[in-house]
Amino acid sequence: QENGVLHSEFDRLFDSLFDGAEVYKDLIRIIAEKREGVARSYIEASSKYLSKGGTLTNKLRDLEDAAFIRSFKPLGHKRQGIYYRIIDEYCYFYLKWIEGTKRTLTIQESGNKYWSNKTNAPEYYSWMGYAFESICYKHIGEIRIALDIHVGVSIGTWRYSSKQAIKHSGAQIDLVFERNDGVTTICEIKYSDKPFVINTSYADNLKQKVKIYKEQTRTKNHLHISFISASGIKENKHSLELVDGIVTLDDLFKAVL
Repeated sequence: QENGVLHSEFDRLFDSLFDGAEVYKDLIRIIAEKREGVARSYIEASSKYLSKGGTLTNKLRDLEDAAFIRSFKPLGHKRQGIYYRIIDEYCYFYLKWIEGTKRTLTIQESGNKYWSNKTNAPEYYSWMGYAFESICYKHIGEIRIALDIHVGVSIGTWRYSSKQAIKHSGAQIDLVFERNDGVTTICEIKYSDKPFVINTSYADNLKQKVKIYKEQTRTKNHLHISFISASGIKENKHSLELVDGIVTLDDLFKAVL
């Protein structure tokens, strides 16, 4: 609602934190466009305020220092450069659910049923998945402890886009731990309010994803598959065959000693 507590907080927040706040708002909106994150080159091409160079670098650093975004390099794709994604939960909530309704009557017409209706829509579960991923990226230390990863490790995401779609599809891995003990832990991040079920179709897709990862990275490491699932996973023949480790929402909020 227009007088709701969070309705105007986005503008107030950025106006209070940054001089020239419109530039930072523009950058946040651009970065939020793609769930998997956006390349710096995409930001340069899309921003209506900034050009290449130090100005953009400084603005992005300001946003990262304030914990609105995180930068990362997809593992195995050094030429792609740095990517950015939103990690501030409120910003993504605002851009997804509030900003787009400000100039419409959707909320007013739906009354108190607006949010309850949205929670049954596919876009709600997509948003929840993104928000859960962002929380996971903030709790890498807890994930390492839950998976008993105490050796040196390179951490990142991984994706592959096939140039020959007929031969095989692309693949994306939410989180990868490339360990120095000869093991690579591949993590699937899944949000659900019930234990996640690995059905036959999902199991086949996961096996294909792992196969593509091995082919494209040419890794010699043993591959372990772990799930980071808010409510855990339901045990069945597929989970017993494929899953080496499970991290739940409770694990993410255990104190790191």
